[in-house]
Amino acid sequence: MARSFVETAQRASNRGRTGVGPAFAAIAALFAAFATTTGVSAEPRIYLGDDHNGLVEADPGLLLIRARSRAEMRVIVELRTDFVPEGKLSLFGAANQRTAIDGLQQRVLGRLAGARNVKRFQSVPLMAMTVNAGRLQTLIDNRDVAAIFEDVPVPPALDASVPLIRADVAAGIRRVNGGKGWSVVVLDTGVQRKHRAFRRKIVSEACFSTTNADSKSLCPGGAQSSTAKGAGDTCRRSIDGCGHGTHVAGIAVGNPKGADAIYAGVAPKASLIPIQVFSRFSGAACAGSSPCVLSYISDQLAALEHVNTLASRRKIAAVNMSLGGGLRRKACSKHPLTPIIRTLRSKRIAVVIAAGNAAADGRVGAPGCIPAAITVASTTKTDDVSSFSNFSRLVDVAAPGSDIWSTVPGNRFAVLSGTSMATPHVAGAWALLRHRFPKASVRKVRRALRCSRTQVTRNGVAVPRIDVYTAFLALKNRRCTL
Repeated sequence: MARSFVETAQRASNRGRTGVGPAFAAIAALFAAFATTTGVSAEPRIYLGDDHNGLVEADPGLLLIRARSRAEMRVIVELRTDFVPEGKLSLFGAANQRTAIDGLQQRVLGRLAGARNVKRFQSVPLMAMTVNAGRLQTLIDNRDVAAIFEDVPVPPALDASVPLIRADVAAGIRRVNGGKGWSVVVLDTGVQRKHRAFRRKIVSEACFSTTNADSKSLCPGGAQSSTAKGAGDTCRRSIDGCGHGTHVAGIAVGNPKGADAIYAGVAPKASLIPIQVFSRFSGAACAGSSPCVLSYISDQLAALEHVNTLASRRKIAAVNMSLGGGLRRKACSKHPLTPIIRTLRSKRIAVVIAAGNAAADGRVGAPGCIPAAITVASTTKTDDVSSFSNFSRLVDVAAPGSDIWSTVPGNRFAVLSGTSMATPHVAGAWALLRHRFPKASVRKVRRALRCSRTQVTRNGVAVPRIDVYTAFLALKNRRCTL
């Protein structure tokens, strides 16, 4: 059956076009119903980048107009298939799902000669690629394609906290032991591997970074990806934003000795897995100084799938993502990172994401709007919501993010503020709690961290500021004991 007639029938029955006679409208309605039940699909959902580095649903025509204004366009393609997070499947079921995804990817690529920078993902039904307008039209016309997302690059979420959340009390409990044996993954700008706060902490590292018309890879040797030693190292300090990941990692797991013993991260005995996911941009792409760093969603997706692979041989408590863009009032369950975040959650790994720094009430940034993620707002040390923090009912918990002392490149320490600083407090807390409660699900740890006497409020919305010791007691006693 011709696709054009399917679309005509669906539009006639759904929209009641002027000039369509009653008989044809009735036939069209029946044909549209038949097409739906027999698997003939409509055009894919389309999501374009907005002015705030977010994604908004749009008409396919707008996507093509944008593509024609450029030589090429970077997109993420969602394939039309049933999907179940791998943690909910048997090994046999997960293998079968991966085989089905691989087959769909091959079928779509077989009709799409000439796509560049193709990234195929094994555990989720997604691909990323660089295409021109003609190949984009081919994707729009392909029945195996469920959605097309512009691959938007997003910035880092940057604009005497450990005792405040009683992480030091929880870490001192004998059976918690500072999170020893568990790892926190930091998806960011890399970390200074030789910083004394990370001595013997890094157990694995990787880099996923894209060279495109507007960007250059920051992986070793300019590769698109790497898991070699040094892949997770910080990018050059001459690039704006490159100290970000080192500061974030120090909050989560830093453990310096000697003169800096007054400083320690939330989980000082936990291990660190730095994954560099940013690319180098310059000129108009940079909101401040140029050159700067931005992270493609597809590189975040590749990094999270790498975490899924690592999970079979390492005890990973949480993934920290102090990055993002856009503002969302409602949950964004269709975001391209949703399937892999759900997959990690099904394996008891929390993906902890910054709410963003636009000082927005009733909204958070993407990907923090994903329901399966743990979204974190920032507070001051006097338990007020930080002035810069986004804040809404989509926020799961809050943590200190104003004026946080932590590691920076050059083997130094500095004070920074942002929801970027709040998020690793929660990721580190996850490592402490999973050490003592290794079988606790993301849902149970989230519920325990929300079991806090301290609530922060803004414009009628209240969110718990985490108290790790109270969360420990809640998990131990299997109930809140306020």
